[in-house]
Amino acid sequence: MSSMNGQSYYQKAKEYDLLSQYYKYTNPDLYIKYYYRHLHYMEQLLHQGAGNERTTLGKIKFFHALPSVKSIDLYINGTRIFKNVPSKSVSHYLSLPEGKYEFDLYPSGQSHSALLSRKVDIKEGTPYTIIAAANQNGYSLFSIEDNLTLPTRETKLNCLNLNPDSAGIDIAVTGGDTIFSNLAYKKPSSYLGLTPMTVEFLVKCSKSKEMILDPFSVTLHPDQIYTMLILSSGNEHKDPEIVFI
Repeated sequence: MSSMNGQSYYQKAKEYDLLSQYYKYTNPDLYIKYYYRHLHYMEQLLHQGAGNERTTLGKIKFFHALPSVKSIDLYINGTRIFKNVPSKSVSHYLSLPEGKYEFDLYPSGQSHSALLSRKVDIKEGTPYTIIAAANQNGYSLFSIEDNLTLPTRETKLNCLNLNPDSAGIDIAVTGGDTIFSNLAYKKPSSYLGLTPMTVEFLVKCSKSKEMILDPFSVTLHPDQIYTMLILSSGNEHKDPEIVFI
């Protein structure tokens, strides 16, 4: 089993999924048998994604930013892959062969009336963060490409505005320059390479330059890549929230 690669795990999982669906209504015993084999190979694929960084497969991680949903189950092509993902938290990476996948999000423990459904294209060799976030009409599911290249003992940071009620946002450093300017909703910034240190950040409205949040400090450690997320609080009377992943 250890000699199998991600593509082999996926093909096995797909074969057993087809077999389980074939017997679903005609032979419950075979349905259960093949369904659990399908789950076994999906779990192997999941574990390989967490431990194998050098892969020609695409890979994804999932971030849950829906303010009104406590925890989420993520299904990919009808199979639950991530379970009980808490709000404002991120999964580890999962490797997937190149292709188009159906992503369905449900409140944890449910499997009907999906909160969100969307097809997502995964390219070979490309890492993604899949994000569920609020928008002005409800919920949105989208992907951004991650950049995992990092010189030894350095750190880097990018920023993503996930607050649909905000206009453009600037991110500055206390006593220094603005490092990200006019961040629009769902448009990630470029990455900024930094020397590891503790940084005090300022979050401002791009147009008025008024402070949106009180200054806050974060320690950026060596050999780490960070994304600063500006989240909707889900309440127009509360300030946005900041999460680093």
